[in-house]
Amino acid sequence: MSPVALLKNVSSIVRSRAFLWSSTRTVSVWKAATHSAVPLAYSSVESDGSDAAFEPPIIIMHGLLGSKRNWATLARDIHFRTGRKVVTVDARNHGESPHSPRMDYYVMAGDVAALMAEMEIPEAVLVGHSMGGRAMMMLALQEQPSLVDSLFVVDISPCNRTYPQGQTQLMDFLRALDMVDTDSLPPSLGNARKELDAFLAKTVKNQTIRQFMLTNLVEQGNSLRWRMNLKALILNFEENLAKFPACDVGSSYSGPTYFISGENSDYLLEEDVPKILEIFPAAEFRVVEGAGHWVHHDQPDEFLDTFISLLQTRSQKVTA
Repeated sequence: MSPVALLKNVSSIVRSRAFLWSSTRTVSVWKAATHSAVPLAYSSVESDGSDAAFEPPIIIMHGLLGSKRNWATLARDIHFRTGRKVVTVDARNHGESPHSPRMDYYVMAGDVAALMAEMEIPEAVLVGHSMGGRAMMMLALQEQPSLVDSLFVVDISPCNRTYPQGQTQLMDFLRALDMVDTDSLPPSLGNARKELDAFLAKTVKNQTIRQFMLTNLVEQGNSLRWRMNLKALILNFEENLAKFPACDVGSSYSGPTYFISGENSDYLLEEDVPKILEIFPAAEFRVVEGAGHWVHHDQPDEFLDTFISLLQTRSQKVTA
């Protein structure tokens, strides 16, 4: 692992942790998985001489159509505030992780468990937004609860009900993207995203969401391509991603669990709380004011403060 930079003007923050260390694993997105678990692409942030080096690291998974890059800034901020190693991952069929026709929460949880085994992480703080939150819930419920120090679920519920408005927009967005012929787009990535934004505005009215999703259009040599496995996401969305099976099979996880939701989001409703407490009896709930579904994007400072406060409370209980 090599130091990528000597960070300037942060000595007062990191104190003895003078060097920020970073490692990244990328894999070919075009190599289809031939077994259940796929080798997830990841980035990690840690410091030399951290006082918290022996505390459980933090593993973060993004939501549908996101990537580990969406959490890069927050991962570094979390590290500065906690001293812990922070690992951000690309879910299968996203970012730089391999493509696979199978896409459900069982295999996504298994992917994270396999990565923990590979990185020799016996226990971790698991953080997931939306789809990533459900994958992390599944790991706690169906894999090995001993792998989980604590669970942080960002703006998603395990309860199955009529699609929230945001999920309906995502399905519309996926179908709209599937209609795009990337070979017919302007060769310039910037111009292509601009043209696509105008086309998709008819389906997805929220410009911030469109711009966020269009980061999935990337250059490969002299052509453009989608970074995510669009076909697999469309085929699996309604049955395997929009629905969470563990909600209906009686599984439960009694460890520390925290649900952080956006005030203006409809992905986690008050009516879900009784069922959530059946599945996660130790669950606590926090609402970030002024935030929508992308809580960490809409109100990053408030989200960070909420997360750190809950994590510190958890650490104090462990050491008490």
